[in-house]
Amino acid sequence: MKSKQKNYLNRTCIAICILLFTLVFIRPVYVEAGTPAIVKIPSGSDAGLDKYDITGDGIPDSIKAFSDYDEYDYYYLYVTVNGRTAYKTELNEEYASFEAKIIHLKNGRTFLYLANNFMENNSSYKIYKYSNGLFKPIINLNSNVGKQSYGTYFGNIILKVSGNTLKVYGTHHSYTLGKVSVRHEYVYKNGVLKLSPATGYIRKITQKKNNKLISSRTLTVKKSLTAYKSATSNKKYFTLRKGQKVTVDKIYYSKKSGLRVRTKYKKKYGWIKCSKKKNNGYFKYIYLPIL
Repeated sequence: MKSKQKNYLNRTCIAICILLFTLVFIRPVYVEAGTPAIVKIPSGSDAGLDKYDITGDGIPDSIKAFSDYDEYDYYYLYVTVNGRTAYKTELNEEYASFEAKIIHLKNGRTFLYLANNFMENNSSYKIYKYSNGLFKPIINLNSNVGKQSYGTYFGNIILKVSGNTLKVYGTHHSYTLGKVSVRHEYVYKNGVLKLSPATGYIRKITQKKNNKLISSRTLTVKKSLTAYKSATSNKKYFTLRKGQKVTVDKIYYSKKSGLRVRTKYKKKYGWIKCSKKKNNGYFKYIYLPIL
């Protein structure tokens, strides 16, 4: 009788040890709030991430991103959460590629970033929020750099996160400034991730002088340009004259005001309206690599 009781106790202890081992060592590692990060989702139906809470229930979820054919032989990009399709879009098999990343803020909020690169100057860069089983777009990164009528496109995106602020670095092209490196910032506040401030920062402008490429935010004015007091004002503030050297430091776009950039001449700041003409002649030495 004692032998049977001893064997029963031994088996019970072993079962408890196995259960504790499973709970402690085998369960997915949950990345909690306070650990901001940008993490690439490995591509493939057998890959993915399982450390982040996507659905908002406090439990780590499995998220995968992959491309595949459907039953009709159409090529699609799929993003799944816990085995269920949360996003699907058709891809051009010949040109398209994609990149998927998790944006995890300090407060624990998690978003999806998707870059669908159809061609070099025809790409989509969006941020999505998970809601009711689907990823829904909340931010279109292309919308901050103007429409193609300005000769614009956006590319070479790099994401960085600090606390609850997302910093988006990229290369912006336009007829007015040519090739420019810019930075926009998005801040999570009051339940919303939004652009703040409304203007983007111009980090450098590529210019071509004497067949050499240089990077500088100082430009030489090529013809008289009207400067406005703010990014949204239509009231003339002052005039930039041919030959003057100005520093260009900010960029702004809205449907109402169009695409504008801020210039500084001596101690005076003014915003100029960007051109929709390729050969606009606003500034000297503008580098237009493919426009």
